Amino acid sequence: MGRPTAYMLGRIRALIDAHSQALENFRADGGDDPYPNAEGGWTYLLGGTGAASYSSYFKLVNASEGDVCSIGVTDGGWLDVGAPTKCGTTYINGTYIEIPVFTKPLGAEGIYHVWLHYWVANVVEEEWVVGENAEIIVGDVGEDQPPDNPHSGIAYASRLLGRVAVAKDDNDKLSISQITQDYLQGGEYIGLLFGDCLGNAIVE
Repeated sequence: MGRPTAYMLGRIRALIDAHSQALENFRADGGDDPYPNAEGGWTYLLGGTGAASYSSYFKLVNASEGDVCSIGVTDGGWLDVGAPTKCGTTYINGTYIEIPVFTKPLGAEGIYHVWLHYWVANVVEEEWVVGENAEIIVGDVGEDQPPDNPHSGIAYASRLLGRVAVAKDDNDKLSISQITQDYLQGGEYIGLLFGDCLGNAIVE
């Protein structure tokens, strides 16, 4: 076994250990047990009485203000003074990326999926660099499939962070009725992207 392979397996083993510890912490807090979801991960429901709160990177929060219904993604484990400036960090193909705190208005009733989207760019585009990049994307209402890559690049993938239910009241005012936190491993996210030398036949 080569050194790069051994290193990669060691990082994967550490992620599994961290994920298992996060699930144990939820159970110790006295909340409902997480359950498997259709995306192949684990889901923990936030909100309601007695629910334990997820407290780490990429935490979904109700960011609504006034009449504007908004979802936010933040650092749920922030310990420093003031408000957090980033919602989480990633290692994509070994490149460290900080992702700013994210807020997006939601303009219709229904279910929204919130994704951590990452890709390898091959040209400079706005604020993105050639190489590894990452951002938060909120899908269209009712759309449950991972987003297509809106950027140039030779490889991309997405990780589901959570889902948001938006409802209307009797006055047609939109508000968030429930948040489901699907990203539960805590801490930084590690992603690997592969493509052939010509940028074809891309697979995750």
